Amino acid sequence: RIAAMLILVAGCYYVFHLNSNKTADTTKYISQINNSSKPQKIILPDNSFVWLDVKASIKYPEHFKDSRSISLLAGKVFFNVAHNASKPFTVVTDGGLKTTVLGTAFVMEQGGTNSMVKVSVLRGKVQVADMETKHAILTRNQGVEVNNKTKVANFIVVDSLEMTGWFASKV
Repeated sequence: RIAAMLILVAGCYYVFHLNSNKTADTTKYISQINNSSKPQKIILPDNSFVWLDVKASIKYPEHFKDSRSISLLAGKVFFNVAHNASKPFTVVTDGGLKTTVLGTAFVMEQGGTNSMVKVSVLRGKVQVADMETKHAILTRNQGVEVNNKTKVANFIVVDSLEMTGWFASKV
């Protein structure tokens, strides 16, 4: 009996000690909203940078750990992504559309109703997908507009000057 009690006590201590060492997710997130009247440049933790158009907003972790993931909350954002083959860079919208890259420059815009998302590539290669469908793999001067509600994707040809003119002419 004493041996059984000692095993029970040791087992309880082990379980309690194991659970007490588990740490909660303490990731701190930064939300950026451009409330100014001109585009705003932000440098991300991995040295990628983004240009937020007026009223655009994003959310990202203070430090990128296992992945590099950003939430596009609203508006138009130009991404210039630092290359890191071991950690793909992902932008996710509220509607679940996900754009994944290794190192590139692209613009992503989420409409006011969050139903339309437009992705345009300046250089490099990106994949645009949601939970059910891989919509496109895009390269230079290619784009796609995706309706988050109907899941319909329309391919478009984009102009690099048009893609960057909204922030390049105002800074």
